[in-house]
Amino acid sequence: MRTIEFNFDNVSGISAVYAIPPSDIRRLDRDYMTGLTRIVLQPDADIIHLPVYAQQQTLFSEEQQLTDGYDIYDVSLSVFIPRQNDPLLMERLERGTWLVCHQDANGDILLSGTTDIPLNFMAQRQKGGEEATGTKGVFSAQEPQRSVSVDRRAVFFENPSDTI
Repeated sequence: MRTIEFNFDNVSGISAVYAIPPSDIRRLDRDYMTGLTRIVLQPDADIIHLPVYAQQQTLFSEEQQLTDGYDIYDVSLSVFIPRQNDPLLMERLERGTWLVCHQDANGDILLSGTTDIPLNFMAQRQKGGEEATGTKGVFSAQEPQRSVSVDRRAVFFENPSDTI
């Protein structure tokens, strides 16, 4: 019999979010013993590091659905980007497709999206009122598989000396 062990040191929240263009992923190496994946990136990978603020909620959701005999997963990651300092960056996020690597406060890393079915970014700008000025954005897609657990020690560029 297997037992689920509850970790009482569980911390909520997301601590880091990286948007990666699908063309910058060289390959994903899966370790079947640990169930973790290693990301190997192109040497000139153009990754966008999105800010994560304690007062603004960054939420990840992955909901499984059964449709026509197979599973799909509704993947969603909402972020808040403060102010509008770089309009070209916002345009790039909105026009591109992305794999999103995000780390929670416990140090666990997930990669959402696939090179075949990347996530889209939808933005909603806000000013005034009680909420901070900035852009709320959501990376989302319907994926054929769950987000992949990534080995926190193993995100590599083509040159192994360039580890994140």
